[in-house]
Amino acid sequence: MRTSDDFGWIRAAYPVWFDNGYCATLVRADPEAVLAALGGGYARRTVVGVGSGLGFIAVHDYDVDLEVEQAFGVTAVAGDGGCWTLLAQSESSFIGIDDKPMIEVLGERFEVVSHSVGSSGYGQFKWWRDGRRQIMFEPLLAPHTLSSENLPEYAGSGRDTVVELVRLTGGIQVEATDTTSENSLVEGAFALAEALTGVHLTREVLDTAVFTLSVIAIRPGARWDRPQ
Repeated sequence: MRTSDDFGWIRAAYPVWFDNGYCATLVRADPEAVLAALGGGYARRTVVGVGSGLGFIAVHDYDVDLEVEQAFGVTAVAGDGGCWTLLAQSESSFIGIDDKPMIEVLGERFEVVSHSVGSSGYGQFKWWRDGRRQIMFEPLLAPHTLSSENLPEYAGSGRDTVVELVRLTGGIQVEATDTTSENSLVEGAFALAEALTGVHLTREVLDTAVFTLSVIAIRPGARWDRPQ
């Protein structure tokens, strides 16, 4: 099992993805099934690699209105049970972590593991399976939102599994007395996501992945006249 130390390279390798906040969502389905579930999207094109490719998410590239639209990239990756989709976003507004309109839609049909950290340092980690939320917690506040039984809104049937895996993968505190550095939260989230999904995100995989870039409506008012 890989640990947070095995992801020590990832933020320096992809500053466009991480510097202003990121979201990484893994869905047990192929990219076309994910896009179909989300409504198809528009303005599709393809790029190679998460490093050069995610520059499209800058709002001026597609004139994206973040009040009603979201832009992202999807690519097929291998994991437990076969094909998964990596849905990647940068900046600090993420459809990939929101229960509505996305996580609940995908979570009803597929297994979903999603994590994000915004520019403020705060973020979320969510795991959905069999149409139910298994866990939700904030990595920066994990001693309170993961291990505490006093916050039922964060609870889920997968709590014990996740706590055990976090202790094995590292990077995220479980108890307030843990000595884990806050600087390894992102690496810990990637290691935990891999432990739950079997999706092995290496530098080679992320550099060579072919991403389909798309924009979708998240609430009424989106414009659909973008170039195809």
